Amino acid sequence: MTNGTVAAQPLDLHAVRAAFYGFSRGAGGIGRVMINLMNGLSAEGLQVDLLLQPGGSPDLVDLDSRVRVVDLKGDGTATRVAGLKRYLGAERPAVLLTNKE
Repeated sequence: MTNGTVAAQPLDLHAVRAAFYGFSRGAGGIGRVMINLMNGLSAEGLQVDLLLQPGGSPDLVDLDSRVRVVDLKGDGTATRVAGLKRYLGAERPAVLLTNKE
């Protein structure tokens, strides 16, 4: 371009990873919203990870099979934070979304 700007390159959605943390179905509608969002992003080609903490495994029957479920392992806050840190360092998602915690 002549004005010194660089044209934006198309985004390869298959190379983008989004992670969801603190998932909880609960009694409200946020669990349904989160499942719909994860399924929708996955359907568009994004790599989607659902990060679960021990004992917090919700009913995932409606979750798209392309969404990868990652067990962070550990009990207590310190080990959950350590598991999250390991995941973030290894996978380097473009975005981390949370609905609780």
